[in-house]
Parts: sequence; structure tokens; C-alpha cells
Amino acid sequence: ADKSQVERIAWLAGERLFGEGVSRTLSIVFGVGMIATVSALLFTGPRIGFMMARDGLLPASFAWLHPTRHAPSVATMLLGGISIVMIWP
Repeated sequence: ADKSQVERIAWLAGERLFGEGVSRTLSIVFGVGMIATVSALLFTGPRIGFMMARDGLLPASFAWLHPTRHAPSVATMLLGGISIVMIWP
């Protein structure tokens, strides 16, 4: 299927079910919801890997914290790398 046709499925379904005005509002709400979900996953994902490393379920390098920011740097870089590989065309 053509990419432009696939992208319009949600828009057309919303428009036919609720009308054009509601369809636009739903598109905005879903867009903001997806951004919030990605943000939450970027905050929680590395910390889950950090805790698993502390419990011995992942390599100890995942539990390394940045000296000044106190963030799980290795786990964050790994999650970022996996994310890039998953969205690469």
C-alpha cells in the first residue's frame, strides 16, 4: 500500500465517525499522547536497565552512573542505539 494512504487511515476513520472538527482534535490529542509516551519511555527505560544491572540480571556496566548528572549513561546510550536501529528505514 502507498505510504500516504496508510497514514490517512486514522484521519479518515475519525472524520467518518465524528466529523472533520473532532477528527482534527483527535489527531492533536493522539500526537501529544505519542510524544508523552516516548518521553516517559526515555525516562523510565534506562532506569529499569540500571536496576536490573544492580540486581545482577544485566551486565554491571548498565549500572554505571554519570559522575555529575547521576543518570544511567550506559543504559541510556544502549536504549538510544536500539531506538535508532528500530526506526532506521
